[in-house]
Amino acid sequence: SHFMVYGQEPGQYPAIPSFEGEPNMEIALERLQAGIEQCLFATARESSRYAINGMLWEIKGKKLLLVATDGRRLARCRVNLASAPDKQMAAIKIIVPAKTMALLDKIGSHDKDTVAVKLVDNQILFSCANVVISSNLVEGNFPKYEDIIPTDYTNKLTLSTEAALSAVRRSALLTSEESRGIKLSIGENSLVFSGRAPETGDARVDMPIDYKGEPIEIGFNPQYLIDVLRVIKTPEFELELGQQDRPGLIKSGADLLYVLMPINLG
Repeated sequence: SHFMVYGQEPGQYPAIPSFEGEPNMEIALERLQAGIEQCLFATARESSRYAINGMLWEIKGKKLLLVATDGRRLARCRVNLASAPDKQMAAIKIIVPAKTMALLDKIGSHDKDTVAVKLVDNQILFSCANVVISSNLVEGNFPKYEDIIPTDYTNKLTLSTEAALSAVRRSALLTSEESRGIKLSIGENSLVFSGRAPETGDARVDMPIDYKGEPIEIGFNPQYLIDVLRVIKTPEFELELGQQDRPGLIKSGADLLYVLMPINLG
């Protein structure tokens, strides 16, 4: 056998910036990767709004806020910084491409590894151990996500993460393209997950809860619930709800927040 593979001139390869000088900030790799895993799934995949194809980085004091949305759900995670960021980093918001975030999540993690972050023009550079990653930043304006996070809900309940994930998966077994959602029916000390496929049957999963508020019925896309319940690290989480047409709010500890738009089940 004989093969001939044509190459290109090395000089035509794009210039790769090197990581030189002091970083703008430093983050423990383990913490950064945990934040990425809790937000990355919520980024848009093929959206005409290019800005939400990436993840927003916003500095608040000594914490990094990672925010991702696809227009139907929103994930926000707080990550503690290893040191206070410099003035350049603390004063701006940037959007890092989802592919770059996914690449960072694949770096082999050791307990004491630290990621150094540096901004160079419209690029961001990451240095960790013997790995350097450079990426262009996403241009555009990220949505004003604070405006869609509910702050006035009074209907709150605490649920077991493992039990809720199991209930969502089981109730979603009997859904179809027409009834692509599951219904959450909340009453006094009772939560019922139900799904329905007109030509197949119905599913109902009961869960005892501690709840004394007003009855609520609301529909959600089960896959969106599964996505967030899979990445919650705490054994329990808080679910806050308003009216049927208002988004659901999920909180895990003080650092993870998830907003999910409801769907109309007819």
